[in-house]
Amino acid sequence: MTYIGMTNGLERSVYEHRLVPGYTSRYNVDRIVHTDELSDVQQAMDRDLEIKGWSRSKKINPIEESNPGRHGLSAGWFREADEPSKRTDW
Repeated sequence: MTYIGMTNGLERSVYEHRLVPGYTSRYNVDRIVHTDELSDVQQAMDRDLEIKGWSRSKKINPIEESNPGRHGLSAGWFREADEPSKRTDW
């Protein structure tokens, strides 16, 4: 599954996706493998729509170029206690 989205806070969004059941948990989206950083919101929205219109193989090309092993880019961002499965304060 390839998930395309935009945010103004990547680390916060990853954390929230881990905590709140939804699209990413339903489809087992479990890691960030590629990012583009744009400083202009309109440019980011246009880029988001552009990429969403691409074929799956075209979406995979930038990932393969920048991260052929598809290693999770957010590994180590959170302490183990912050992982949703480790939380005890629900």
